[in-house]
Amino acid sequence: MGFFDWFKRKESPTRISLLLNQVGQAQPTPKNYENFAKEGYAKNVITFRCINLIANSCASVEWDLYQKSAGRRGQKTEIETHPLLSLIDRPNPLQSKTSFFQSLISYFVMTGNGYTHAVGPAKNAPPLELWPLEPQFTKVIPSKNGYVQGYQFDSPSGQIIIPVDFISMKSPVLHLKTFNPLSPLYGMSPIEAAMLSIDQQNAASTWNLGLLKNSATPSGVLTVEATDLNPYGALSTEQFDRLKEQVEQRYSGPQNAKRPMILEGGLKWSQMSIDPVDMEFIKGKELTTREIANAFGVPPMLLNIAGDNTYANYSEARLAFYEDTVLPILDFVKTSLNFWLTPVYGERLELAYDKDEIPALAEKREKKFSSVKDANFLTQNEKRVATGYEEKEGWDVFVMGSGEIISADEDPLEVVEPTETPEDPEDPALEDDPALDEEKKLEVKLFNNINTREKRLSAIKQNRIKERLIKDFEHDLADDFRKLERDLIALGKEINPRAYEFAFQKYIDDHAKEMEKTLSQNIKRATRTFGEMVFDSGKKHVKGWEKKETVKQAFKFSHFVEDFTKKKTAKSISEITGTTRKQVREKTRELLLKYEVDPHLDLPAALEKEFSGLTSWRARNIARTETTSAANGGSLEAVKTLEIPGMQKEWVATIDDFTRDDSAHANHVFMNGTRVGLDDKFTVPPDTDMEMPGDPSAPPEQICNCRCVLVYNAGK
Repeated sequence: MGFFDWFKRKESPTRISLLLNQVGQAQPTPKNYENFAKEGYAKNVITFRCINLIANSCASVEWDLYQKSAGRRGQKTEIETHPLLSLIDRPNPLQSKTSFFQSLISYFVMTGNGYTHAVGPAKNAPPLELWPLEPQFTKVIPSKNGYVQGYQFDSPSGQIIIPVDFISMKSPVLHLKTFNPLSPLYGMSPIEAAMLSIDQQNAASTWNLGLLKNSATPSGVLTVEATDLNPYGALSTEQFDRLKEQVEQRYSGPQNAKRPMILEGGLKWSQMSIDPVDMEFIKGKELTTREIANAFGVPPMLLNIAGDNTYANYSEARLAFYEDTVLPILDFVKTSLNFWLTPVYGERLELAYDKDEIPALAEKREKKFSSVKDANFLTQNEKRVATGYEEKEGWDVFVMGSGEIISADEDPLEVVEPTETPEDPEDPALEDDPALDEEKKLEVKLFNNINTREKRLSAIKQNRIKERLIKDFEHDLADDFRKLERDLIALGKEINPRAYEFAFQKYIDDHAKEMEKTLSQNIKRATRTFGEMVFDSGKKHVKGWEKKETVKQAFKFSHFVEDFTKKKTAKSISEITGTTRKQVREKTRELLLKYEVDPHLDLPAALEKEFSGLTSWRARNIARTETTSAANGGSLEAVKTLEIPGMQKEWVATIDDFTRDDSAHANHVFMNGTRVGLDDKFTVPPDTDMEMPGDPSAPPEQICNCRCVLVYNAGK
């Protein structure tokens, strides 16, 4: 093989043989597309509606541009401003983005071919304009090798030849075409497949129009009776013309419909045509309408066809239209643009349309988000990928129904016995001051901590008090979970297995009332404990605290505790019960499936094995989450009730090797010592707004295992 043979393109013998007699000559389109436009589009309301519905739906989407990182599955970063986006928004001086895509998609759907001409300053340079070319004026020129040599556009000002580069096969013209088994050069129009139905419908419409013009009744025959004076029943030319003129003026047209005909002597009317009801034109038009709609992929319900029961409702038909017709066309256009246009602007760029902005897909998207949101067996990153978003560092955690966060290294469905949490290590600062006894170690100074040592001591003491609350909360909640498990096992041994699922779900709902008491008592306790700490610390460390109307403020705080406890308990019990119902339902169905396969299965023993420890492992996580939220909420609200002018809250981080210090995801070292107003929010790097440390509205990387606390400064 010679050196230059490496650069020769391997050609397809089949392609070459198909185009052997067409080399170098512009080939006309295989069908009369002008006739399609006139008969199929301009004269048929169903075809007109289908094409416009598809084109308008495709043209309404928003286009975004992304920069992909290296690798097949690299992350994508959205680019807000770029020359390519500007070109898409204004393709040419005469058309907007919507107008351009309406034209392109309309041509593509109507003819099976859509052409776009990129006009630029130089070869291989980014284009300045994009123009849709009319298919009836555009012809493909094949080469001797069976590929496209160029495009011929017969414009009103003259003929234009647009070549295709033989080496790279690149061209200023993008040719979108559908599959056509009869031509390798042109796509096949849906109108070709629907032409018989279109002709039938057009003929029916023409017949009905003629019927209206002809007195709105079927035609008949006027005959002259034979008499002795006129044995042949003939009319003179003058009589014939006069009779014809009278019929056309007095009895033809819709305004004369059903008007009685007065006949002169010797004339007789004979009915000749069939009644239109007998011909069932209405049913025939409905049938052809559905056939035309099917050819274009448009559900008949969207065309307001009477009596159509194919879809349960309009929203389902609209969803099917987008999924089966609009989105495939948009995917085809997207892929074609990224192959033809995007590489001109740089490497690893990708155009994509925004599915989230399509109203017809909103309901399905919400259902998907809801189902993924409740899937506790998926990490936050797995949920993001399932809903079309990129993974984020630090989001490889499970978020359970009650809000508790579990590391991805743990199995959220695995039975885990609660374990004791070790006490916080003794802080060296406490050992430095021998005058501090145990009672003083538990005293919390929340206000006007003047140095780093005092703030660190406050954080340690707050966490110790909170840990005691968590331990008691966990003990009570674990008892509730164990009782639930024992009762479900006992109930399962007494009832028919077929009633398991209903009976278990009913009992979980009833048991929720007992668990609700545990939640309410412990949430109220944590909220009130930290609120009272605020009042006690404020009296000692804030000048003029006693001058406030403390009785009135205490009553206001007490009202907050009751209201907060009620709302927080209702929300938490709903989430806990929902998660429990799901866990029990899954285990129940697994057991019943095994029992169905093996009727000799010892069901009571299997039930006890599966349900023992099913839920009690959650007690620690729920207790920690609810206590932290209640403690922070109670502390902050108590400070707010006093309405001290200039009061600020300060973020205090526990500085050690485990403190977050990554500015790209979460940096709590940076936040240490940050102060804001009581009603303001902290802006935590990179860009998260948080009411306080552990704010449950923040993402997992900001709150998971966070030990930061709040202290307050009275603005002295």
